Amino acid sequence: MLEIEQIKNKLFIGDCEQILKDFPEKCINLIFFSPPYADIAGKYKDGYKGVPPEDYSNWMIPKIHEMYKVLDSRGSMIINIDSRVVDGFRSTYVMELVLRIIKETGFHLYEELTWFKGKSLCHPKRFRNPLEKIYWFVKQKDFTFNLDEMRVPYDKKSLKRMERPIKKRFARTEENQEKTEYKEWKSHPLGAIPSTLIKIGSTSKRICDFHCATFPIALAEYLIKGGSNSGSLIMDPFSGTGQTLMAAKNLKRNYIGIDLIKEYCDFSRNRLTVN
Repeated sequence: MLEIEQIKNKLFIGDCEQILKDFPEKCINLIFFSPPYADIAGKYKDGYKGVPPEDYSNWMIPKIHEMYKVLDSRGSMIINIDSRVVDGFRSTYVMELVLRIIKETGFHLYEELTWFKGKSLCHPKRFRNPLEKIYWFVKQKDFTFNLDEMRVPYDKKSLKRMERPIKKRFARTEENQEKTEYKEWKSHPLGAIPSTLIKIGSTSKRICDFHCATFPIALAEYLIKGGSNSGSLIMDPFSGTGQTLMAAKNLKRNYIGIDLIKEYCDFSRNRLTVN
């Protein structure tokens, strides 16, 4: 069994399912990752072909079990994932995975978020889809959640409405049928409560030539701020080029990265050392 100082701010090469067996229990404060999506043959220069949709949940669930063991009781596991079209129809492999996580592990689904990434590929016979799903899982109701860190700017219409007082809610009685009361509506100094739609533009180009799937650091930072505190230990079990790790470092968190490909880990390690 590894000690905490042997894993903190380190990168590991290999399958997270096996590597996590050597981690201390409940040592991670937040897990955020975007796993390889199903059937992505030809998109990675390392030759990785992906897992067929029909096998995807069987491939992922054992890894989720190991993540559950190493996650702190007040921690969160946040997954960014997208479905795909198979033979002209939308695959259900993501839905199947989410249901199995809920039914077969100790995780509860706190929230289903939608990431509006702005750009998307066009297909002549399908709707353009600039959205991806983000599933936020927790172990218990009392988990680390910093809502104020995730607040967003008010839109102009909301600020305009706040210029007018709004009616108070009150219990009517026989003696009080017509009474109308008003109260002030003030904006929060840190912004509006965030919605389940996250509007953060996707990266416009690859971080490096040999890895095609990269979410923006801003997305990782947004979720890390909301689900952890300064000094927390953040893990990405599919760390790729190190976007999650860079976000954690930027926010004064500790990090752990795991990836099968040595070239990706070397690239991430160099980024973290230089920046």
